[in-house]
Amino acid sequence: MNRPRSRLWGNLQLSDKLLTTLTILLSLLIFVVAPMQASGVVSGRCFGLIFGAVLVPAAFMLAAN
Repeated sequence: MNRPRSRLWGNLQLSDKLLTTLTILLSLLIFVVAPMQASGVVSGRCFGLIFGAVLVPAAFMLAAN
């Protein structure tokens, strides 16, 4: 009976790490890359590629849980 409970806690810990990683990536995207794109340092195409590189793995990580 302890085995399913430990598996549940293991999934929660993994989920917490994934959500923390996702939050950090999205924060970098919003507060670092987006202002750089607005000021012209990063092109719109490059911003789209970075956005996709963050969003697609995030969707897969959350869908796996």
